Amino acid sequence: MSWGFAGFNTQGSLTPKIKGRHGKEMNREEFKSLGPGDIVEGLSSGETYIVSANYGDRVTAVKTVDLTNPSEWKVVLKANHKPESQLE
Repeated sequence: MSWGFAGFNTQGSLTPKIKGRHGKEMNREEFKSLGPGDIVEGLSSGETYIVSANYGDRVTAVKTVDLTNPSEWKVVLKANHKPESQLE
């Protein structure tokens, strides 16, 4: 098994290598203290997400996927924020 960024299993599903309060909901203070890079888990789904922003009353979190077949994907926006029509 190979572990990559933030302790994720890079040869399978998004499986965090962390210990914590498994099975317990957060209180308001914990929710407000979430920050970018924190990993959260939905209690009903078991899905894990990485926090990207916290606005106090709501948190934005993302899920990642591995891209393996280039012919199934297209670039929408490069990190340098140039529209596709300006990409070389």
